Amino acid sequence: MIFSHESDSGSKGELGIDEHGALYWNGNPVVTEQKITLKWWVNLSAILAALSTVVLAILTTATYFGDIQLRDKYVQVVSSYEKQIVLYKNEIKLLKEKSDEYKLYIEQAKKSIESNYVDKHKNKKTLNK
Repeated sequence: MIFSHESDSGSKGELGIDEHGALYWNGNPVVTEQKITLKWWVNLSAILAALSTVVLAILTTATYFGDIQLRDKYVQVVSSYEKQIVLYKNEIKLLKEKSDEYKLYIEQAKKSIESNYVDKHKNKKTLNK
């Protein structure tokens, strides 16, 4: 006997364990397991719930790894766009520099043409006199 108890109503109870480790209450074995019989639809719903849990676990894992691949692809695309933007900015800078050079060239050409024109007219005027 391990434990003994007496209730307020006067009933007594004793808890004990035999040499094989079985539990007894008042000398009677305590049943700790019992076969449960469920209806077929309860069994089917339990099986379906277990299968859907497995499918959801697989889908969640696939989504996680798919997100990693998508994230890597996104990073690659963004970095390539950033590289393109840097190239375009450099091209724009070069074009601005060339346009400034062309503006100077055009100004010089205008001045040259004007000076040549003025010189020709001066020569004509001096020849005519």
